[in-house]
Amino acid sequence: MKTEDIIALETRLAYQEKLLQELSDVVFGQQKEIDRLQYLYKMLDRRLQSLADNTNEGILNEKPPHY
Repeated sequence: MKTEDIIALETRLAYQEKLLQELSDVVFGQQKEIDRLQYLYKMLDRRLQSLADNTNEGILNEKPPHY
């Protein structure tokens, strides 16, 4: 191989390594966002369940309007 070919391959490898690191950073950021969204979903689900439970208790203990 010529020296120029080796330099060209090394240059391409360097760009690919840089791109791989950038993609890895993007995936890491996306995973953090997914984790955050899953946490928020669980919190909202618990809050909704709590509201539903409170509403059902109020309806069950409430007397009908004709009383």
